Amino acid sequence: MARNLDAIQRGRAATVQASNMVASHLDAIEEVARQRREIFIFRHVNPDATALLEQHYMTKGMNVKGKSADWGPQRGFIPVDQNLSKLGNPGHAKLDEVMRFQQKVEECLRTGCAFKVELKRPDGSLVKVVPDPATGSPTPVLFRDGVYLHPETGAPLALTPAQLAGAKPLEVLAAQDKDGVLRPLTADYDFLAMGRKTDVQSPDFDPEKGFVGTIDPASIDAVNRGVRERAGFQGGNIAHHGAEAWYPDSPGALKQDPVSTVVDPDRGLLSIPRCDAACMRSWCDTTGQCRGVPLCASANAAPPCIPIDPDRLLKDYFHAKRLEGYNLFPNSAWDWGPYNVLGGWTLNKYLAYPGVSRFLRETAALRAATRRGIAAAVDLVTPMFACESAPSGAAQ
Repeated sequence: MARNLDAIQRGRAATVQASNMVASHLDAIEEVARQRREIFIFRHVNPDATALLEQHYMTKGMNVKGKSADWGPQRGFIPVDQNLSKLGNPGHAKLDEVMRFQQKVEECLRTGCAFKVELKRPDGSLVKVVPDPATGSPTPVLFRDGVYLHPETGAPLALTPAQLAGAKPLEVLAAQDKDGVLRPLTADYDFLAMGRKTDVQSPDFDPEKGFVGTIDPASIDAVNRGVRERAGFQGGNIAHHGAEAWYPDSPGALKQDPVSTVVDPDRGLLSIPRCDAACMRSWCDTTGQCRGVPLCASANAAPPCIPIDPDRLLKDYFHAKRLEGYNLFPNSAWDWGPYNVLGGWTLNKYLAYPGVSRFLRETAALRAATRRGIAAAVDLVTPMFACESAPSGAAQ
């Protein structure tokens, strides 16, 4: 594990950048991890939220189900109209998902889990939407000093009378701060897992924190307090709910995220990326566990081959820390397979497939035959070399 994981670390600055977490927040969380002797593993953070978190925007709790935006001047915020969220991104719109999450947003507003406010940029510009003249779909623009502006270039826009008549504020979800002021929400930090040297926990469901172990709420509170007090974050809590490792409907550890960020009480910050084909080949070469079986060329490839495992390096980290006494457990929904207390999550289930077993037997037989052939050739030529090296003629 150490050789594979250490080989891909690129220094603290690169780890912070890959995480999309605010550097001062990670500094604070690292101190919390050292003091509590706990491991915190975070999911990849929405890159559009990073700058907003640096500006102390509040983060959404678990009960706010709307999707944030990854395009336009509303990026990083949670539009009330989910057509303006990442689900409605013109480059890859998911209209069926838009309808589903629109219902969630409307229910949230109805029950008071969040409020709505007009989106205003730090420079004082209002964000508005106008109907696209060709399709009628809402198009975000900026409005400042009585002039409509292009959201990217800031150039003045010549809108049609129909667009001017249809212009309306772009509204986003918001929450009240400690002073009762409504402030727009952005994405929070999501824990992938937590580990500590204590007895095994049993998860329970908390209405505000989701599925959490018995000790996890205190850890979440400590992280939030550390980020507020040490990093000076003014947006309230930076994390709200339990780790993905407890969530029964988890989509996977690194099947969606490109990287996980580890805050280790002894090793500091670590970056664990999704393992791709090159990573898997390196892992096979380093550990020898693949035993010469080739990697699968695609997800649907049939044995004999070893599938590319996106969680491979994460599995090794979990196993290494378990050997040190930390109670890191994967989510059963991640389907990591059987665990060996000494070897961790091995490839034995793949090596036991009939096609792979036959491949290994045939490969072993070929290697044995090759060794026998080499040995026979050596036996054949050795006397010849002995004759050539003998002195010519008898002693005079």
